[in-house]
Amino acid sequence: MLSGTSMAAPHISGISALLIHAHRGWSNAAIRSAILTTASQFDNRGQYIHESQLSSNASTPNKLSSPFDYGSGFVNATAAMDPGLIFDVGKISISIKQKGSDIFKSKHFLEVM
Repeated sequence: MLSGTSMAAPHISGISALLIHAHRGWSNAAIRSAILTTASQFDNRGQYIHESQLSSNASTPNKLSSPFDYGSGFVNATAAMDPGLIFDVGKISISIKQKGSDIFKSKHFLEVM
């Protein structure tokens, strides 16, 4: 089984394209949310994700991975098509007070919908 970032990038791009086609009204944040919230800590065989085998010694068991190893987990494209819940982001108005001043400046960073 091939794995790693070089294999993940084209897979995620393809899944994103399928989601964009299926849900034309969704924002980029909604697409990302659907992918991340439907990912699993189990691989395609239903087993927990393990660290890569670095040793050539096949008798050395693989250690269970942590979220630091697998991120959101194993992506499930079918589940991402109908995630049930997505987190969408837009603009939030944030006021920032300058040091030594009573003046607040508003900045628009994100818009919450």
